[in-house]
Amino acid sequence: MSDRYEREFVELYTFFRTWFRGEVEKSEAAISRLADVCAQAFTLVTDTGDVLSRDEVLKWFFDRHGSAPAYDFRVEEAAVRQQHGDVTICTFTLRVGREGPGDPVLQTAVFREEPSAPNGVVFLHAHNTPIA
Repeated sequence: MSDRYEREFVELYTFFRTWFRGEVEKSEAAISRLADVCAQAFTLVTDTGDVLSRDEVLKWFFDRHGSAPAYDFRVEEAAVRQQHGDVTICTFTLRVGREGPGDPVLQTAVFREEPSAPNGVVFLHAHNTPIA
């Protein structure tokens, strides 16, 4: 897998950990780590099937600052599935939970190259699927 996709994914989830644990200040500046890597047309399909826009995702995260002091994650597998021009589709199998790494989830992420982003890529779309 190209290092930058996995690096972006892990760095973003590391930010989620500090955010949900309340280890960073609750501010627009702090949440910019997420905002900076979500394209304007970003969408997220949650594990319950809800489809959220970029603004809805940012608000959801902002409102949950410090809400899970034991939040943690572990990436178990990462793979590039397809690349078309500057768009790449990846999958990540991870364990994530409010009380430490929980049940497995398959996340499909669609990235686009963006030189100004922290790792040179932004998320266009993400889709979470629980693994039974």
